[in-house]
Amino acid sequence: MKNNVFSIELNPQNGTVKSLVLNDDPAKMNWIEGMASWGEPVGFEFIDMSFDGNIIHSRYRQRTLELEVIRTLLDDRLTEKYIYHNTGYYDLYFKRGDWGIYTTFNDSYPSSDVCISQRCHAHIWCGGEFSYVHARKMGPFPTDIALVLTQGALDCYSVERIEEESSNDRGDFVLHPSPCHLLPGGAMVIEWSIIAFP
Repeated sequence: MKNNVFSIELNPQNGTVKSLVLNDDPAKMNWIEGMASWGEPVGFEFIDMSFDGNIIHSRYRQRTLELEVIRTLLDDRLTEKYIYHNTGYYDLYFKRGDWGIYTTFNDSYPSSDVCISQRCHAHIWCGGEFSYVHARKMGPFPTDIALVLTQGALDCYSVERIEEESSNDRGDFVLHPSPCHLLPGGAMVIEWSIIAFP
């Protein structure tokens, strides 16, 4: 799929995004490469993925908690909406770190020649409703990428790493929604936009 800014490749085997490339990048760097997959919810079972033009739906389940992910490729951005539904008949309580979403910004350091064109620095701020990620290429490049939260709140982030690579790979980032209490039939929404800017 492609818009005026990004080319994205999807992974129908787990309902995630496999690659995100800026159209004007001669090096065609994938900004979201990692061990896990971008947009994969931690601890959920994948159900299915469907397409409707520029809108992609992915569904997941974890016992009585269902998750619908709606991705929309607009002219100038990619939006992702994560809707958690309590389908059970009892309340669900989530404390810090109980749920998370993989956001696998490609922040690693294999070698200087690779890093200069194929890796980015990811600056993460989990500030509740005012959360964002600012990613910029390690080498000279006129365009950065931002993930800007537009609905919900992010409490913190964690990192899953390859122990042997220690400081050479920051690992896979997991953004954690704020603690929440979901009533039966209730829902919680996390939504963000991914944009490019000079």
